Amino acid sequence: DQEEALATSDRIGVMNNGKLHQVGTPFEIYHRPQNRFVAEFVGDANLISGDHFGFPKESQFLFRPEEIPWEGDLLGQIESLEFLGPDLLLRVRWNKTLVKIRTRNLQPLQVGQTISFSLPKEKGWNIPNQDPPQ
Repeated sequence: DQEEALATSDRIGVMNNGKLHQVGTPFEIYHRPQNRFVAEFVGDANLISGDHFGFPKESQFLFRPEEIPWEGDLLGQIESLEFLGPDLLLRVRWNKTLVKIRTRNLQPLQVGQTISFSLPKEKGWNIPNQDPPQ
């Protein structure tokens, strides 16, 4: 299981269909993936078009749900709520993008409610919108 691999390993290799996509420390694999496959394979991933951050549209910024600040200048509508004990996992529609936000803010929330959040560039990781050549 992925969480166990991250917790017990010094280095991890991520493969898909016999191809090695990335080798690195658990921190590098989780927070600094080299491509979209690794970003989506290891943990929940919000991939937001790079043009929102001054990068080419082909690139994407990775934001992990637990790294998205609860309040900010962006507005989105809650599409679903998942209770995870100490946390809530929100799926929020922002423009045409579904953003997952994991929060410990357990105030009463409802599907359909508008909330504010932010996507600070320094919390994201710019990755190419492509996997390595075949």
